[in-house]
Formats: sequence, structure tokens, C-alpha cells
Amino acid sequence: MLAPWPPSRNAWGVIPKWIPLVHQAWIDDLGEGQESGVLLSTGEELCLRFRIPPSRNPVGIVQVHRFYAVRPKSGKTVFYDLEPMTQPCVRSVYSHLGLLPCWYLDREREQEIKG
Repeated sequence: MLAPWPPSRNAWGVIPKWIPLVHQAWIDDLGEGQESGVLLSTGEELCLRFRIPPSRNPVGIVQVHRFYAVRPKSGKTVFYDLEPMTQPCVRSVYSHLGLLPCWYLDREREQEIKG
């Protein structure tokens, strides 16, 4: 059974009166579906920054293949291969810490650079 919202007490005593107001404004602005996405992203960010759990490495490495796609005046696209490179990624659903998620890089191993 879920606890009623807003809870009347926490570990430090009575919850400040502004917290239920902020929560209600948040639900009014975001809606039920978006609230869960924001909570998931915030939880991921906290787990990554504070390494929760400590045994899990939050950053992974994926090898990607990059190439240039150049269209000269003739109109036919020419591809120039670059060396494969390892790219750091974060093990989460959303991108954090300026890194793309590993699941996305696994799907997009070939990266085109248009020039």
C-alpha cells in the first residue's frame, strides 16, 4: 500500500509546508507521465554522481566507426573512413555528465560526419 501524499513526518520531524505546494505545482505543470521521466532522470543523475551502488562502474566504453560523407560538385556522395575510436558512455537511460548512453552508442556504432 502506498503512503498518502503528502506525508506528515519524515526522519527529521515535520515536513515543511512548502513541499506539498511544490509537489502539486510540479504535477500541475508536468502531468503524471512526465513526472515519472523527471524522477527517473534525477535518480540516475544522483546514482551516477555519488556512485550508487559503489560496486557498479557508471561509465562504459563503446568502439565507434566514424566516416566523412562528402558531396562534391558532381553530386555523388564520397565516403572517407576514419580510424575506429573508443568513446566513453554512461550506463543509464538518459544522457548525463556530457556523455551519451551506452545503449544508444551500441545501436549507432557507425557515425556519419557530413561535410
